[in-house]
Amino acid sequence: MPDIEVAQEALSAEQVLALASDVPAQRAAQLLVGDSRWSDSGHADELVWGRSRGSASAPYQSIAELGERPDFHCSCPSRKVPCKHVLALLLRW
Repeated sequence: MPDIEVAQEALSAEQVLALASDVPAQRAAQLLVGDSRWSDSGHADELVWGRSRGSASAPYQSIAELGERPDFHCSCPSRKVPCKHVLALLLRW
């Protein structure tokens, strides 16, 4: 799927890492950035999405909405918001 032109600019690495709940989440996200397990990634307007294979049988689905009130969702079992998958997705973007 080709990328769609976006109105929202990508966040800097510093801005993304500032969203993390703690340093371990930052480090875990950085390890996932170049991972070949990512698929179905894209972005349009204020949305960024992607799938990442993890320990579950189905890939984790991650979504970030970067409007005035940012919102993050991932199908992984992590209680951290945003989780390492969403952080990695934003770093990849």
